[in-house]
Amino acid sequence: MSKLGLVGLVLSMGAGCFGNSIDLSTTRSLNDPWGAPGLESPYMLGTRFTLEVSVDGPLEDYEVASLDSSIVQLNETAAGIELEAVGVGTTSVELYEDGEVLRTYVVTVTVPDELRLVTERQDHFDTTLSQLETPVGSELAVLAGEEVYLHVRYFDAGERIYGSSVLEAETEMTASIPEWAPQENVLALSAASPGTYPVTFRVGSLEETVDVHVAAEAVSLELSEPAEEVLITTTEDGNFAYGVIKADARDADGRILRGTLPIRWTVNGEALGEGTMLGITSDEGVDAEVTASLGDLSATLSTRGLAEYVAP
Repeated sequence: MSKLGLVGLVLSMGAGCFGNSIDLSTTRSLNDPWGAPGLESPYMLGTRFTLEVSVDGPLEDYEVASLDSSIVQLNETAAGIELEAVGVGTTSVELYEDGEVLRTYVVTVTVPDELRLVTERQDHFDTTLSQLETPVGSELAVLAGEEVYLHVRYFDAGERIYGSSVLEAETEMTASIPEWAPQENVLALSAASPGTYPVTFRVGSLEETVDVHVAAEAVSLELSEPAEEVLITTTEDGNFAYGVIKADARDADGRILRGTLPIRWTVNGEALGEGTMLGITSDEGVDAEVTASLGDLSATLSTRGLAEYVAP
């Protein structure tokens, strides 16, 4: 067992002040991609990420080590201390202060026995709306020319495991891995021509296929009452939280169109922009007449609150 010192890695590891304490955590990219799971979450074999350290004070007296490098290996890189899940099993990552154990993190590495696919109404780092994710069955629908994000999640014995693996996808649709998906488990799909396109995902011996129905147009549009889900957007002025008004567009077979939609939003006669949904703050004293338009379709909802943000 070899110990790696933390000194000199403060800036690259994102040190922050959290009282008189020191802690290790994962980077946000592991949570597909929202937030960061706890360091003791189960990880997929082959996963690599840089540890983040939170500390109040200097790091000269702190070190970190893996008790079994055949399961979890720690590497010094230009970005900081990298944790690499190299073998299946359970071991501990220990944090030392002046040579004494300060904290012990139990880390489990495993392989998935199940894949699950979800779509998310937003998958951008600057807009968090994971509460509106939709599990994918054997099929889904998208508007021609628009993108849908298929998100692969991994499970072992029903428990979600984090990280990445070699993901293969087979389809005739235009497909790419978004830049904001560093674990490479999100696939952006689109097609210009209407039709049905099978998409097959493979990870090791696991395989899942979904039929993506590409519609030429939407035939109906409905607005929902403001939902309890919270839309959080990060701007130069800070973080803002909103309730959500969704616009559900459907194809000729009644399927809800997933993915991006060029919906135009107007509130009390004022155009707010184009996007998939509307963020609204709770304010019982303000009337809001909300109109969503998509092509020749439109839907109107009377509610109360301040509609301030259109999610792209």
